[in-house]
Amino acid sequence: MSQPLGVRQMLLILALPVAVAIGSPVLAATIAQPWHVVGESMEPVIEDGSMLLVDSFGPQVTGYARGDIVLLSVPAGASRGFPILVKRIVGLPGDRITVEDGRVALNGVSLHEPYVAAADSRLAGDEPGLEIVVPAGEVWVLGDHRSNSFDSTAFGPVPIGQLVGRVWCSVDPDGGLALSPASAATP
Repeated sequence: MSQPLGVRQMLLILALPVAVAIGSPVLAATIAQPWHVVGESMEPVIEDGSMLLVDSFGPQVTGYARGDIVLLSVPAGASRGFPILVKRIVGLPGDRITVEDGRVALNGVSLHEPYVAAADSRLAGDEPGLEIVVPAGEVWVLGDHRSNSFDSTAFGPVPIGQLVGRVWCSVDPDGGLALSPASAATP
């Protein structure tokens, strides 16, 4: 047998849509932040002039993975005029990254990186025999346009706390949508 709703129950039911309407902009600003890309360091996957939606909340729960495209705050003293960069995570804490003859290897195995154009697979200004073990709490990031990227080869590993969030999707300047621009870097 059902009973009529009381005044308190009616107010709670009416308050729910109001709370959702008020909370939606806050939730949207946390989960799907819009960003505008300036530069070519992530081409061909993300073009200059693209718009990105970035998830700042999810990675706090699930963490970051190798292959994630992320926004990061530029490490102190390393800025080249842009305080925020978009890059791909190539190395996680404990990974050994080596660069020999412009090629990237992860834990001794050359990376399979289908998102990097074959003609652009060499890092710009790489040091012969570059080798690093990514410290705990940090990641190693690279741009997909390797010969034109300001990344961990210039400023080293990035503390995970400096990551703004993970790219959810991108819209290129011509209106093309990529719902999942990330593609894991695998040996």
